[in-house]
Amino acid sequence: MPEALEHDHQRTDASRQPRQSIHERIMANPQSRYAYFNTTQGMLRGNPAHKDMEQILKVLDDNNIVYLYDPSTNRPRPIFYSQGNMSIGLAEITVAAAKLGSAP
Repeated sequence: MPEALEHDHQRTDASRQPRQSIHERIMANPQSRYAYFNTTQGMLRGNPAHKDMEQILKVLDDNNIVYLYDPSTNRPRPIFYSQGNMSIGLAEITVAAAKLGSAP
């Protein structure tokens, strides 16, 4: 019985600690901090086996674009969504990456 009382006492002490704000939680974790300050600039969807995919990934990386990648096999051509625009294929994605990469 004393163990149960001690356990309840520990639980009430933990619940009395002040809660951290979202800002405090983000700043306390280096991975969260990196994700918070380096927001994504777009989303790439496409079949990883597509002939241009390797080159598209290189273009995005060379332009320092932070993107999410959805390796979807049901897309006939790679598509990059960014700032309300949709770029399809290597040529259009290269232009979009160059614009994003040069933006302040």
